[in-house]
Amino acid sequence: MKTKILLLLFIFFNALIARATIHEVHVADFHFDPVQFDALVGDSVKFIWDNGTHTTTSSAIPDGAASWDEEINSSNTTFTYVITVAGDYTYFCKKHGDQIASFTATGTLAVQLINLQVTNTMNSKALISWNTITEQNTSYFSLQKSEDAKSFVEIAKIKAEGNSSSLKYYSYTDNNINTNQFVYYKLVIVDKDGSKNSSAIVFFKNNSNATKLILSLSPNPVSNPCNINVQFNIDQPQKIFVQIFNASGILVKQTYLNATPGSKNQLNLENLLPGVYTIIFQLHNTTDIKTIIIQ
Repeated sequence: MKTKILLLLFIFFNALIARATIHEVHVADFHFDPVQFDALVGDSVKFIWDNGTHTTTSSAIPDGAASWDEEINSSNTTFTYVITVAGDYTYFCKKHGDQIASFTATGTLAVQLINLQVTNTMNSKALISWNTITEQNTSYFSLQKSEDAKSFVEIAKIKAEGNSSSLKYYSYTDNNINTNQFVYYKLVIVDKDGSKNSSAIVFFKNNSNATKLILSLSPNPVSNPCNINVQFNIDQPQKIFVQIFNASGILVKQTYLNATPGSKNQLNLENLLPGVYTIIFQLHNTTDIKTIIIQ
């Protein structure tokens, strides 16, 4: 009996290895890419260093799963984690606390999805492409979009093959790219019975706006006393240095704004006389200059 059990275990684990997928997670620019994906028990997650100094550190994992805490830098460029327990996994970078990502491991997936990616087209649009290896009773793919990787809205439905055991190709071009530098996408796979599974979240970097710090500033002109709303082109909380000069070039105010991505941040302009002012916003080596009128 013991020999039979060992033989069955041997066959089971070899079957896992045979179908196992290596999910690559790139670590760079204060991002894990992708920031979320689905996997199978037996798959591996390979963290790959692109730039910077980071860690990959588990924060919430299923009972019975092994935790991890590994440096990802120029000296330690890869780390591979083998998934042995089904459930939700969350991890982060200890050096950049807002750099968080996750994956969900299950026993089976109706669709085996690979190569989900977003690339820039020649005219700075987002081309989302993906492949499937197998499909079982799949109805369609709901392509969803977000500006903060949290709140997603559907932008397209792409009809699926339905049932297939061969490689299938899909793509969609998002022509509606706004001024945000980072845009996030995911696929929701909808089966014919209505059940749903989500893909990894991938992000698009809008290169045409890479050096633009201010996305919007309003109102302008503005009445005194007043605040103006400023939205910054940032992908994580930042402290923005602000200087305000009057029409004679005299510095009349300087301050810091604790800015958050995707939000309108208020800049207080009370006690300034009516007139034309120049505001200089600075973050690291990026500077943006705006002119406002106070009535």
